[in-house]
Amino acid sequence: ADARVALLDRCDVVAGFDQATKVAIAGRAVLRSFPRGAVVRAQGAAHAGLLIVADGRLDEVEVNEEGGERVLGSLGPGDWTGDGVMLAAHAGGCALVAAADTTILELPEELLREFVAAKPDLSRSMIAGVQSRLKSGKVRLPGAAARPAAAGPAGTAEVTIVGSDARVTGARKKVEAAAAAGKSALICGEA
Repeated sequence: ADARVALLDRCDVVAGFDQATKVAIAGRAVLRSFPRGAVVRAQGAAHAGLLIVADGRLDEVEVNEEGGERVLGSLGPGDWTGDGVMLAAHAGGCALVAAADTTILELPEELLREFVAAKPDLSRSMIAGVQSRLKSGKVRLPGAAARPAAAGPAGTAEVTIVGSDARVTGARKKVEAAAAAGKSALICGEA
């Protein structure tokens, strides 16, 4: 369990959790091993939870309609994927393939939701971890050049904004106006 807690300490999305919570999560997280070439998550499959690479390497692979594969990036020890579990409706994008014999620590979505329900401050900590990742540039793919501003959005998603109070209605109008104008948006917030 100590190695699992140490891994959680290195993972910025959960590093802000208090030590007792990390110990509790580590005790229930699932350690899984995959041989080189194994598909850890198929392209388009729903995120099953937060995946943290303990050792080895995962390639983020895009498969085109003809079956051709393109490696978009790699995740090494301490890196994580699965930020989609923080969204109300989420589907995975690229496939995850073990580029070497790889061990991951999986924090199932239900486990994360259980801890966040018991300690709502954890969701703020997770959001701060994702924001830190975005600000640090850790999401840039290895060897990739900076995206020119004129390149447009890196990806798109369907978003449903639910609610009728003034703040939600105002947010909905702003997002709809940005979409109609063809502008990109990054939305971070709490439920």
